[in-house]
Amino acid sequence: MAFSLLGLGGTYRYLGAYDEAAHALEESVAIYRDLGDDWSLVMALDNQAMLSRTLGRFDEARNLLQESVTLIKPLGDPYRLAEALVELGQLMEAQGNYPDARRLYLECLEAVQQFPSSFDFGYALFYLGRLSHVLSEDEEAIRYFQRALQTAKDGGILRLQLDIVLGMAELLREWGDRERSVELLVLNVHHPASRFETRDRAQQLLQELAFELPPEVFQSAQEKGRIAPHSTRLLNRFTGHPYSLIYKFQMMVSTLISRIPVPSATRNVIL
Repeated sequence: MAFSLLGLGGTYRYLGAYDEAAHALEESVAIYRDLGDDWSLVMALDNQAMLSRTLGRFDEARNLLQESVTLIKPLGDPYRLAEALVELGQLMEAQGNYPDARRLYLECLEAVQQFPSSFDFGYALFYLGRLSHVLSEDEEAIRYFQRALQTAKDGGILRLQLDIVLGMAELLREWGDRERSVELLVLNVHHPASRFETRDRAQQLLQELAFELPPEVFQSAQEKGRIAPHSTRLLNRFTGHPYSLIYKFQMMVSTLISRIPVPSATRNVIL
């Protein structure tokens, strides 16, 4: 019964029927509490937290995720713990609580340090890089992105690789290298493995960059991004930055781009 209510709550949330979702999830949580089934209770609490976050109830979501972390630690499941820590860290970051977000991401790395090619390990590194970038710690951001990139390659986590490409595009734009930023963003928009959130962010940045570059330059950069998976020529364009650490990372991202599988179909960039 509780499991069915949990699934029903998730379905309602996906469909946007939030009142129905809240009712089903509340019932599921109550049943799991009565049963003393902490494993399943964590799943129900996580779903409640996702619903609360969707509705903008961040304090409520934080309390639910903190309870999940407390319940998981004695269970000895590093993967579930890492997932909860990353989700809580993302919530803290969204609220502007950067010190706690960083602490939680680092805790995630510690939780799964024996599994350095895991999904959560890679994304914790990526989020640490993103957070460092927000705090204008660009060299620290690059170091985390480098480690995340290696993790993504070792674990075959393609969507993380594309998330890193997006992060690099944002850095390049801030360094004033808008053309190469456009190339990476178009690659993300075109690639079928991009997450919806990644593709939407890339699309938003492209819309902004369209007003920052001459039309012919913007169009040329778009074309280069479209052919990037088919060609290694983009590798030679990521050169010349005065900082060796930045240059090294640019080369790593360029090599990554040349190895991303060719999309089965491309989509036009809509501006």
